[in-house]
Amino acid sequence: MDPTSKKRQIPAISTTSITPPPPPSLSDPLLNFKSLTLSNDDKTKPSEAEEDPKRVSTRRSFCGDAKIELSSFFVGVGARVVAVDMPPFMQIHAVSCARKTYNDMDRMSSKTLACAVKKEFDGVYGPAWHCIVGNSFGSFVTHSVGGFMYFSLDHKLYVLLFKTSVQKAD
Repeated sequence: MDPTSKKRQIPAISTTSITPPPPPSLSDPLLNFKSLTLSNDDKTKPSEAEEDPKRVSTRRSFCGDAKIELSSFFVGVGARVVAVDMPPFMQIHAVSCARKTYNDMDRMSSKTLACAVKKEFDGVYGPAWHCIVGNSFGSFVTHSVGGFMYFSLDHKLYVLLFKTSVQKAD
């Protein structure tokens, strides 16, 4: 090799095919939403390992690849999100509940599906949830922050789920 001609060697790049994980089943214990909590304080607090280097944290991050997991879940159950202002675990809960109720019905009833989703969310996340189900409707709603999701099942049935605030009467 001539010392005057310098060739730059480019390091080899390894490529790996990434396959998203299969969507969780409706009986998956990770989808037990009554015991699942989400804390926004995780970004500001030092981790357990930073506080005490000898202590090892065994907590699994739910948000690591949340977009990949969430989108693969929606594709797996035949759902498409139109608009959302809701934490990922609640989105999964809403779609799972709607899909399970829809699959369990002998004859499709929008009212029954809406009632089931509303009752589930009222029971788990507190009162004042509203659910509208159908294939053709218009809406203009005010919702609580983090309490809105509009999605479709099988591109033919649309579900609008939202929460409003409840104030005690004087």
